Amino acid sequence: MLGLTSYQEALRAVGRLAGNAPDVQIVEHAEGGWLELATPASTRRIGAAELEEIVVASLAQRGEHRGAGETADLLRAVGLALDELHALAVCLMLGPERLTVRFSDRYARSHELTYAGDELEALRRAAVARRNGQPLRRVLILQADPDRVAPLVELLVAEFAIQALPTPYARAIAATAEPPDLVLAQATTGTLDALRTLRSGRHTSSVPILVLGDTADADSFFDAGADDLLQEPVQPAQLRARIRTSLLRGRITPN
Repeated sequence: MLGLTSYQEALRAVGRLAGNAPDVQIVEHAEGGWLELATPASTRRIGAAELEEIVVASLAQRGEHRGAGETADLLRAVGLALDELHALAVCLMLGPERLTVRFSDRYARSHELTYAGDELEALRRAAVARRNGQPLRRVLILQADPDRVAPLVELLVAEFAIQALPTPYARAIAATAEPPDLVLAQATTGTLDALRTLRSGRHTSSVPILVLGDTADADSFFDAGADDLLQEPVQPAQLRARIRTSLLRGRITPN
């Protein structure tokens, strides 16, 4: 943020300043070298030098996360996602029922992430769990088309630990002793063999698998080992909800 520090550290530090304000808006003016923090009580312009001091002070309190507050926890999670996405020029609006984050990428393309209602509460729980030392749930994307992976990562990275590998890597994944918590597979004919390979693995046989794509023959994917299937295009909230449900219930094995 402002070219000085990570979004994770900057947003956590600014979140401490916001405290428990019901509405928070953070707008980065990178060209001017400042950001604006607005709450119902006040609006504050923070320059680059002051932001650096605020981040240093926040880092000095690293062992005091329990006192940072839910807003700081949530903004830290959002900041981690923005770092992963190489975001620029962030505008963040947080209220009791909705979080909207707009940003640009290195190619000057505009993006928007939105969490509302139950979605926002799920993100809050994930942020608190991470602060308490619990790792994010690991979601592996088996990618058939690299161009379709980036939007998926963007939708999921704030709440889950994401790794993306080409579909042929299924054999290596099946052999690992530390499997992901869930596999999200892009549907192609090659995906069928990948699913069978994962189901034959000692440690991946019980991992939930969600298949995403335009699948005319859904039965083939279920027969190969899929637990759930989502037709594209899929709404972000629907995708995240189905992943949470699959992680909660785990693998449903036939009798």
